[in-house]
Amino acid sequence: MKYRFAYPGFDPEKPYLDEEQPDWRHENPERFAALEPYLEVRDKMKADMAVLRDGPTWENAVNDVYQRQRVDLTPGCGPEEVTEAVRSLMAIGAEGYGTDLIEYERPDCVMEYYPGVDDL
Repeated sequence: MKYRFAYPGFDPEKPYLDEEQPDWRHENPERFAALEPYLEVRDKMKADMAVLRDGPTWENAVNDVYQRQRVDLTPGCGPEEVTEAVRSLMAIGAEGYGTDLIEYERPDCVMEYYPGVDDL
């Protein structure tokens, strides 16, 4: 979100921020005012996720995902079985994104090179 870094030099998603500075929201009113739109959305999202995760429906959905991703390959299986297992996992991933699998040819070697950013 664009409001996450509205206050320079401060990240409200810093790990362990609430444990290290429990009253960081009230220490600096200017910082809080700059981050307030982001914090409202984030707090609402966290509350919604807590409601979704409460109860057996969430656990059943997570277990269903784990079961669908399971691939059993026996010792000594051949390349055909491995290929079929990988295609099955790719189909699950494509289904999750709502797209069909796209078949394309991978080049034997990289033909073009684009250098990265100099300052990194």
